[in-house]
Amino acid sequence: MNTPNKYKEKLNNQIITEEMLADALFSVNKRAKNCRDQEANNRFYLRDCGYGYRKYAFRNIKNYKEKKEYYYGLKETLLSVVSPCGIHFEFWENGEKRYYLFYKIGERSFHTPVSEEVAKQYSLPTTELVGFKTSGDEIINLISV
Repeated sequence: MNTPNKYKEKLNNQIITEEMLADALFSVNKRAKNCRDQEANNRFYLRDCGYGYRKYAFRNIKNYKEKKEYYYGLKETLLSVVSPCGIHFEFWENGEKRYYLFYKIGERSFHTPVSEEVAKQYSLPTTELVGFKTSGDEIINLISV
């Protein structure tokens, strides 16, 4: 999906709306998750591929990791202009407790992982997540970045 013309017009006038921010965050977040998933797929493939294909799997893993970090960096930059509205946590299968800052922007919501120490710095409502899964999305459904 290309950036909607109404967004381009507002950007040309140095205007960013809540809807624009939410859509941009959604797009970079889903792209990061796509890269995360492709990196994992290539790691899995690496175990089973023949020697001649290993160099391609290693290259793909490196490329997807770099893209993932780039998109998550953009997400952090975009989130820096808003404040979290909650703390979410979950227990992993190994018993580890993971914390996330929770953001609600328009109709969309976002999580970003934080340490327990960072989570305790906020006086926000805390909620346990159960069965929390995230996925990417088809590029066609995302605005351009």
